[in-house]
Amino acid sequence: MSTQKIYIMVFSTLSFIFLGIGIWLYMSKMELLNKGLEAEGEIIELTLKSNKPHSAKMYFPVIAFKLENGNIHQKQMSFGSNPAAYDIGQKVSVLYYKDKPETAIINSTFWMYIFPWIFIGLGILLEVILIIILVFQRNR
Repeated sequence: MSTQKIYIMVFSTLSFIFLGIGIWLYMSKMELLNKGLEAEGEIIELTLKSNKPHSAKMYFPVIAFKLENGNIHQKQMSFGSNPAAYDIGQKVSVLYYKDKPETAIINSTFWMYIFPWIFIGLGILLEVILIIILVFQRNR
């Protein structure tokens, strides 16, 4: 198998993976936005930890918010950053499904829109590179 065919296969596969992830992220966030409930939450804790041994430690926000039934729910977010993206006591908008408060996410522009579009953009970029490879291959 030629090197060009390997490049074509790799770029094609990666572009579809990135596009698929990006579209899935975007659609799931839009579904939550349309079908979920919104509540005011508060950052009650910043947990410092690392996901892997010998990796940098990050601050994971823990949010508390009031459910529609009046109960208080707490959740540690699955994303972290260093430095911390939030301050303890900071008010945040929270989106969650009525029957699944454990699905709660912070309603931020980055996580709702920018993050999915990063994947979509990478998928599109890889498709453009693939097209360029195919055009150069055809012109030989």
